[in-house]
Amino acid sequence: MKTLKLKSFIVAGMIAMGGMMLNSGSAFANEPGSSTINEKYQKDNALIREDIAAVHMQKANIKELKSRLQKDRAAGLTEAVIIDKRDLCKARADLRKSKVYLSADKTNLTRDHRLAIRNHRDEVKKYQASLSKYKSKLNKDIANGNEEGITYDAKKIVNYQNMIQYENTMANREREHLSSDLAAIDKELDNLNIQRATVTSASSETAYTRTNGKYYK
Repeated sequence: MKTLKLKSFIVAGMIAMGGMMLNSGSAFANEPGSSTINEKYQKDNALIREDIAAVHMQKANIKELKSRLQKDRAAGLTEAVIIDKRDLCKARADLRKSKVYLSADKTNLTRDHRLAIRNHRDEVKKYQASLSKYKSKLNKDIANGNEEGITYDAKKIVNYQNMIQYENTMANREREHLSSDLAAIDKELDNLNIQRATVTSASSETAYTRTNGKYYK
């Protein structure tokens, strides 16, 4: 009976202690804010904005070249028409290249976010295993009347509960930021009447790194 009462007291104390830490925010004292997460992906977003600007500029250039070609053809300027066609072909190639860059950079942004989410999930699994370990140890220490062990176990349990909540919170924040980033990019593409870039699966082995304006697997 005394063992049961002691166990109930310890468990109640653990819950109260954990709740106080979570409510006071002490458990997440070092938690990065939204600005920190934004800074993490600043380079990815900057590259995407450069790609969008390039696509927009090249589309405008193609429109202008088509108009010039039409005028030169109507005027019977054979040599000018040849040059116009060459320039138009090059402009279309540049547009295709910029669209590839845009798709790759958007994929990289998504991949980076999902990698961070996966890392937080891995931490949750690790802490859950430790939490189970100390819960089992607590039961044994209670049964053996090991007061020092009980106190230690209770502290470890509260700590791992807090860390699990922290990692889950950060994973959710990463998901929210990913959705927000992609929505902002798609809105910008829609406003400029640019077809949305396709994002490949983040689990795919096709990841790209930009080096000196080129992409390498």
